Amino acid sequence: MDFDQQEPGGIPGQGSGEGALTQLLWHAASFILPVFSLRFYRIAQRKRISRALVFFVLFGTVLSVLFTFKIVRIIDELDREVAATLTRGDFPDITIKDGVASVDAPQPLVLLDQEGRLFVLDTSGVYEGIDRERYREGILLTRTDLMVLDGSGERSSIRLAELNDLFNTDPIVIDETFLKTAWEQSSRVAIVVGALALWIWHTVLRLMVLGLLGLLIWGTVSVVRNQMDFASIMVTGIYALVPALYLHYLLGRVGLTVPGLQTMTLMLTWLGISMASLGYGEDSIEGQEGSLLRMTPVGIPMLLVLGWDVVFAPDIDPLALWGVPVLTFIAWMVMRRFHYEEDQPPASLV
Repeated sequence: MDFDQQEPGGIPGQGSGEGALTQLLWHAASFILPVFSLRFYRIAQRKRISRALVFFVLFGTVLSVLFTFKIVRIIDELDREVAATLTRGDFPDITIKDGVASVDAPQPLVLLDQEGRLFVLDTSGVYEGIDRERYREGILLTRTDLMVLDGSGERSSIRLAELNDLFNTDPIVIDETFLKTAWEQSSRVAIVVGALALWIWHTVLRLMVLGLLGLLIWGTVSVVRNQMDFASIMVTGIYALVPALYLHYLLGRVGLTVPGLQTMTLMLTWLGISMASLGYGEDSIEGQEGSLLRMTPVGIPMLLVLGWDVVFAPDIDPLALWGVPVLTFIAWMVMRRFHYEEDQPPASLV
């Protein structure tokens, strides 16, 4: 495999080398150009695969940051709800001393009993357990035990005396201060763990998936063109991920969430671009990188709108969101004609 592919001529007038600014512009433009231009993929295939890998990590990091902001927004909303609940005094003080619980409220106190879920505080003995025939999930605090029914139907119980021993605290007081502290600490941990998990998924795990899918695409494309090397296939796949993920997100916004849809969208986009780009000759892309970079700003509003929608999930008609890439496509076609480009139809309308 040729992992050190020949560098293209770059932007006209700069010779065969590319400066740091040009590389930075190329990475920034790669958030937009793969959506609209087949010629972009032919130019990318002539660059080193390391260039595509750098963009892949950058793209995955940006996605991770956006979805982390979404987690922060959700937790911030929950913070306000928890604070309001504690301020109203809806949750009573609970004291566990010598393995015996006492609740500063009339008993039994049913905090939740709907949609197959139960949350009850009862030290009076009225509730002796959680009915698995009636409830899917539940928490029951009795005078001496804490019972939990998880979503799989498994029921577990722990003696409250064991909690005193576990935390080496007697008594354990669960009040407003305790709950606020516990929530703040758990929410911070959730943000950090969520951000790390998102980054690992969008970079390490997704690269492994791309490698496996790349072998399938390579085998399919090789039937038409035997000399198509694996490095070129992987470069195409990395950039094809951009329109595929945009399309998958927009489909999800209109309620289309079929299992495996993201992988299928990527494979079809990847294969279609690989097959379509076979017809390009080297002469047809000579000197076109600068022209493509100059057209990049037309897609910036689309990126801003999609990013805003990911983080804030505004209450708008999802079909209206589709109008943004459609209008961007129209603007792209107008600009392409203005620049006298004779390109093939866009790789994707999204």
